[in-house]
Amino acid sequence: MNISVSEGLLYGGIAAMATAVVIVAAGIVIFTLTGIKLKKKLEEEYGRPSVSQKR
Repeated sequence: MNISVSEGLLYGGIAAMATAVVIVAAGIVIFTLTGIKLKKKLEEEYGRPSVSQKR
C-alpha cells in the first residue's frame, strides 16, 4: 500500500486536525470543571458578589 506525498500530507493534516479537536475538547472540559470549583471556593471565602459588581 503506497501512498503519494500529497495523500500523506492530506491524511496527516486530517489526523492533526482531529487531534487538535480532541485536545481542545479536553481543555474545555478541564477549564469548565476547574472554573466551577474555583467559583465555589471564591464564593465560600469572599461571599457572593453584589448585583452592581457583576459585569
